[in-house]
Amino acid sequence: MTTSEEDTIINVQKTESLKERIEDLLKEALSGTSARSKNTIIIEALTLVGDLK
Repeated sequence: MTTSEEDTIINVQKTESLKERIEDLLKEALSGTSARSKNTIIIEALTLVGDLK
């Protein structure tokens, strides 16, 4: 496996991890069971979306 292929695999794994975290944050915001404010959770999710770019 080349370095380029390894880098691609790492990037895909990071992207999948970020997507899962974003989904979890949005589910948390929608559930309303968190002590954190919904706005704070959504801002954190949007920050992670920016990291995907």
